[in-house]
Amino acid sequence: MSLDDLPNEMLSAIAKRLGYCDVLSFRLVCKRFLRASNSATAEIESTREPLFLLYPGFECYMISKTGLWYPWPIPQLHGLVGAKCLASSMGWLLVFQAVTGSMFFIQPFCNYDSTVRIPKFPDTRVSRHCCAAFSSPPLSGDCIVVVVNRFILDDNFLDLQVVRHGCAYWTGYRIQCPRTYLVNIKGSAYHDGIFYFFSPNGRGIRLCPKNLVIQKFDLLSNVDLAAQHPPFPPFPIFELRKNYVRFVGLKKRLGLEENNRDSEIVTCGTVMTSLDNHNKLVVIFNEAIAHRSAGYQSKALYKGVWIHPRYHTPRATHP
Repeated sequence: MSLDDLPNEMLSAIAKRLGYCDVLSFRLVCKRFLRASNSATAEIESTREPLFLLYPGFECYMISKTGLWYPWPIPQLHGLVGAKCLASSMGWLLVFQAVTGSMFFIQPFCNYDSTVRIPKFPDTRVSRHCCAAFSSPPLSGDCIVVVVNRFILDDNFLDLQVVRHGCAYWTGYRIQCPRTYLVNIKGSAYHDGIFYFFSPNGRGIRLCPKNLVIQKFDLLSNVDLAAQHPPFPPFPIFELRKNYVRFVGLKKRLGLEENNRDSEIVTCGTVMTSLDNHNKLVVIFNEAIAHRSAGYQSKALYKGVWIHPRYHTPRATHP
């Protein structure tokens, strides 16, 4: 008896016991296996913890909870010099390429080229504290992308760039926001027509693209800012996770605690809905964490992105 002779109920039971990487391979066998894995992928998509994708340059890996490295081929990132993930949401990644300034979306859980290109970014580099967000999947007609940078020449201002689906160029805004008020922007979210950008101290800015209104906010303040500015709805419930790398033990998964070389982890965060409260948004911050050991001058750079899995149906499968 071969696997193809097994009843659908048994195939579904097998799929539920597979890890998230193996489930994807299982789905690509044939249409019958694809249908049998639907309940397994639904369970993975509703997991509390996002997955971590490591993209060191030439090879990409999914890092499991137990520290296993799964090779994860993503042709769009293979050998791409200067690639940096700026945002992660709804299973999509927004990628920026330095030097050329090109920007595009990819879906790592597809077996086909899911690249969605958007207009070239106005600058060929972004600051290390750059943060981005998008409102909906890139193929949606209402997709809006917002990128926030701090001006390199004058850190009293923020550079906010916006592009809408179908537009051929970005629209830029210069916002006066001293570093003394907003040190760094590390997290982002989109909810109910509003973009939110957070710093670790609870301060940030929010943008209403419909009315082109921008406002500073302080989540720790008792002032009802929404009441003072009608274009903005009341604040949703946010759960800000500022030290997620330490919380999930990512350094141990990567083997850095036993590594005798200096290394640095640079991560791109994500946003997802809490399973405990569907009205709460969990915002995982971007992080840059150095691991230092005596006696070594070199530093290994690990770049990665947190991503909440979405299993899209393959465009072509065997009958």
